[in-house]
Amino acid sequence: MYHLSGLASQISQLPIPGCALNLPGITGQETCITFDAVNKAFNTALEQNGPLTQQATDKPAEEKAGELGQVILEASRILAQQYSLSKESISQGLPKIDSLRTVLNQYCPNELRAPSCEVLRYRSLSGVCNNLEHPLWGKVDTAHEVSFLNNKVFGL
Repeated sequence: MYHLSGLASQISQLPIPGCALNLPGITGQETCITFDAVNKAFNTALEQNGPLTQQATDKPAEEKAGELGQVILEASRILAQQYSLSKESISQGLPKIDSLRTVLNQYCPNELRAPSCEVLRYRSLSGVCNNLEHPLWGKVDTAHEVSFLNNKVFGL
């Protein structure tokens, strides 16, 4: 079983109005990354990388997903610099932001949106909703998430 390190257990799960993510600080005070800050970082990254040619669809073309990935990576880099985030905060904190409550929502492919699930007697053949906490884990024809940090990518 995978055990998350100290930061993951300290990241605030209680919603604070306007905060997309609360991270513990060195001095004991939490750092609030607001939805507005996420939106600004995404829009800045979008300006730097050029406009995306496709918005939310059922199944985006691979090259369009790559374009979106580049913009998200740059937005993550902007947030990391703006909030002086550690590697741990980047890898364990930023993925916890609910992107459906940001401007990124209009670009998120429909197939990646979490479906509403109900408890059923049998598991689905598609793999969707077999894990009620993480409904897309194990979905057929999806890649497994690989977590890595490249110091050069984030300038750390």
